[in-house]
Amino acid sequence: MAQPLKRPLTEAELRRAEDCADENAKLAECWESHQVAIVTCEPADELSFPSYLSTSVLTIETLLPLEQPTPGSPDRKKKQQQQKMREPKRDKRSESSEPRPCYFEHRSYERLDVCTQVARLKASMTFDTLAKEYGTVCIAGYDLRETRRAMESLSIETPARVVWVDLMKVLEHQARGDAGGIPAELHRYTDDNVTVRNGRYDRVPGRPQGYYGMPSVRLLEVLGPAAAAHRADFKKMEKESAALKRMANKARNGSS
Repeated sequence: MAQPLKRPLTEAELRRAEDCADENAKLAECWESHQVAIVTCEPADELSFPSYLSTSVLTIETLLPLEQPTPGSPDRKKKQQQQKMREPKRDKRSESSEPRPCYFEHRSYERLDVCTQVARLKASMTFDTLAKEYGTVCIAGYDLRETRRAMESLSIETPARVVWVDLMKVLEHQARGDAGGIPAELHRYTDDNVTVRNGRYDRVPGRPQGYYGMPSVRLLEVLGPAAAAHRADFKKMEKESAALKRMANKARNGSS
């Protein structure tokens, strides 16, 4: 349960809170729909081997609706797939030949060490397939500017029906609605990568910090199922702020 407000919110604070509530509402709708595929798209981790380096390209995490979900269950997006794409390059200090492309697949995990052109084709095929099978693709991330840059680096065209969700704003909205703030299971990611100032949540600039980093899919797994329960939070806060404002005006007019 949310903590009660101590003062009326300013117009700027209300606009920010409404913006965050809108992002939460979009996620709730996408999470509940069986016609939406939810995707995170971020730069892949870089790897280094004795003979070559692997430059960052792209990681695509996909959460798909279960074919036979449990009635009434919020945990509908449990069929998860991961595609990690990197471009191997020969280490200049090594005398070995250029590294060969590598492909590895195990269950829902798929890794491709390939040239950028192949990665671009594979990523485009992934989005095309999702668009055909589900109609709408929801692209979620804690930094949508980084997500867009990652997609633009491979010239990936967004599907015709796409929904963008800012997970940082969803996190702010849900944390504001819970007295405990950020969910405990997310602290391993957020402690090193999220700053909170005057109630506003922002990501720490630069590459993700800490042992666990900041994968958007980990936030999505927690914030997605909880989104529907936070739909009414903003309206409640707006009414509470208006009531406090009326009380303050009444007290000011009474003392004049």
